[in-house]
Amino acid sequence: MIHAYSCQDGRLTKIEPETARTRLDDAVWVDLEHPSSEEIAFIEQQTGLDIPVEADLAEIESSSRLSAEPGPEGQVLT
Repeated sequence: MIHAYSCQDGRLTKIEPETARTRLDDAVWVDLEHPSSEEIAFIEQQTGLDIPVEADLAEIESSSRLSAEPGPEGQVLT
């Protein structure tokens, strides 16, 4: 299932699921919950991103999924 959100008046607003399955022009955030292969292909086509499958992610240790970089004024950005 695709959960997509747009930004309206400085707030995240959920895009209706029917719309999110066909158009993501206004989306600023997209979550995939147990996506089908068709949903993954759609998101990849819409965003240009290569979405890994859950099996690939399961092979990565959780500590390796995180990264940290020094930001302005010594802040840590993840």
